[in-house]
Amino acid sequence: MPIDYSHYPDNWFTEIRPAVLKRAGELRDSNGVIVIEAKCEKCEVLNHSLRNGRRIVLTIAHMDHDKENNEVSLERLAAWCQKCHLAYDLPHHMENARKTREKKMRLQRLFD
Repeated sequence: MPIDYSHYPDNWFTEIRPAVLKRAGELRDSNGVIVIEAKCEKCEVLNHSLRNGRRIVLTIAHMDHDKENNEVSLERLAAWCQKCHLAYDLPHHMENARKTREKKMRLQRLFD
């Protein structure tokens, strides 16, 4: 599912995301060009490296999954590769899938 950035703060791309990547080791020169890539804060794989023929892209993980918590603090965010991020989010995704299935079943019972 694509990310809906309309729910993110205006400074997500200009301040917050760069700060998390900097904490993960990203270093940019005065022109904004990446000199040293960040590493996953969990498994330490290098951003934009190739593993098993696949490009690694660090994502920013929201540690608490709380959509109501609008306080974006760096302590609640982590720079993780897709594998680590998906593994962390798996229980959350499974719970959402369960709720969706239950909702659909109730709807089906209305029309049976």
